[in-house]
Amino acid sequence: MMEPNSAQLDTDNDGQGDECDDDDDNDTVLDDVDNCRLVPNMDQADFDGNGVGDVCTLDFDKDGVMDADDVCPENNIVSSTDFRNYVTVNLGDANSNNPAPQWEFLNEGAEITQELNSDPGMILGTTRFGSVDYRGTFFVNTQVDDDFVGFVFSYQSNSRFYLVSWKQAGDGSGGQAGVQLKLVDSTTGPGQDLALALWKAAEVQGQTKLLWEDPNKLGWSDKTAYRWEMKHLPAVGLIR
Repeated sequence: MMEPNSAQLDTDNDGQGDECDDDDDNDTVLDDVDNCRLVPNMDQADFDGNGVGDVCTLDFDKDGVMDADDVCPENNIVSSTDFRNYVTVNLGDANSNNPAPQWEFLNEGAEITQELNSDPGMILGTTRFGSVDYRGTFFVNTQVDDDFVGFVFSYQSNSRFYLVSWKQAGDGSGGQAGVQLKLVDSTTGPGQDLALALWKAAEVQGQTKLLWEDPNKLGWSDKTAYRWEMKHLPAVGLIR
């Protein structure tokens, strides 16, 4: 049986990824009955009887960061959100006169700002995830534009990824107000064809597939914070 395993997490370093390892911490207690799945504890001691072993209480992955402060409490490699280790992808036309996006970081890499009315582009953190609960906040600090904000997830290449985009207002070029979820599966990759397809609300053969859109087609408002949450479980094909 094939298991999605993009994070390549191997807690016990036995060469078998956690997604397909039935004993992640190699303590001989199988994961489905182990009260500390990521920390060896053959005795399974649980003083307060809450189902979480004493050795991993308050810090499930034993990475030194308490669960309350850990963005990935079941991953001992990742404990905070920090996009400062990143790569950028320009999705615009190489012949465009528009500038590339200009990214700036605040709050130790947890907050990203984009200062220009630019070509479409992405900034990608280098940490890989499998299943993910993804939360964030949009804030558009301008009153002079009505274009797109959004985020990508399950990025495989500059031709294949999921895109959540949100436009403030419709236009005469196929753009539509409201939130859309698209699968980008481009036969050309970055360039004019993909840039035009990303702009259009309708799906474009060989470029994008529309998976969902806000039926009310509500655009974002200037200088307003919007909180969003997204869950992706590749193993069961769930996006919510």
